[in-house]
Amino acid sequence: MLLMNGKLNLATKEKLSHGVELCEIHLDENVPFRGSYFAVQPGCQTPLDAHQEKEIWIILKGTGILHCDNRIIPVNENDILYFKAHSTHQICNSGANNLLVCSIYW
Repeated sequence: MLLMNGKLNLATKEKLSHGVELCEIHLDENVPFRGSYFAVQPGCQTPLDAHQEKEIWIILKGTGILHCDNRIIPVNENDILYFKAHSTHQICNSGANNLLVCSIYW
């Protein structure tokens, strides 16, 4: 694993949509998963997404509303969410501060 000053090495921020920025996490090429970290500003949402990878989101900070396969689920700091392959998912920030999420996918 690549560490910089005791922290994971993050790629340059990438704008996904209005109010949403993502950083890929640079990991050792031999690990069987990939990761990213993203921030959603208050009142903003991620694009609706679906892909062949399975995914886990860890809500690091904030509150939001998750839309997953036609379900609406409130989420809070420290929640851990799992998405099956090809499930649709989107998160909206319903709080007053940035919603911070760590994503792990394989």
